[in-house]
Amino acid sequence: MATGRVIGGHYLNAPVSTAPIGGALVIQTGLRWRKLNEEQVLSWSVESPEQKSGTLSAVGQAVAGAVAPRFLGKAASAAVGAALDAKIKPPRLVRVRWNDGKQSLIKFPESLYQHFAMMLPQRATPASSPDTTAVDGGSDQSSMGQPG
Repeated sequence: MATGRVIGGHYLNAPVSTAPIGGALVIQTGLRWRKLNEEQVLSWSVESPEQKSGTLSAVGQAVAGAVAPRFLGKAASAAVGAALDAKIKPPRLVRVRWNDGKQSLIKFPESLYQHFAMMLPQRATPASSPDTTAVDGGSDQSSMGQPG
């Protein structure tokens, strides 16, 4: 089962997964669950990914270096690394604005993100601009737009 994690704001470090009964997406905080549904989520947006720092390329090339024999050389290693990079999808960062004014930044694996996006398409807002990406977990209502 794919799981995500809250990496900023309210519910920091809590796991995100599907509930065993009903299949709803939930954030588990101790023995409690907070559902990611229309009653709880005011809006959400996908955060702009940072510039590719080469992490995936480095991972792809490291795997390729282990798989490709040395006599194939760097060109073959780079080609295999690029092919692996194309298969690996980075996690999605989603900013969730809760109905109570709090915010969370959640890292979803691709499969869980697709589930989330299908459940709450009407709450999606355009990606936030770079100067509003800090998650304070507080109640700054001025930067929160109404879903449209």
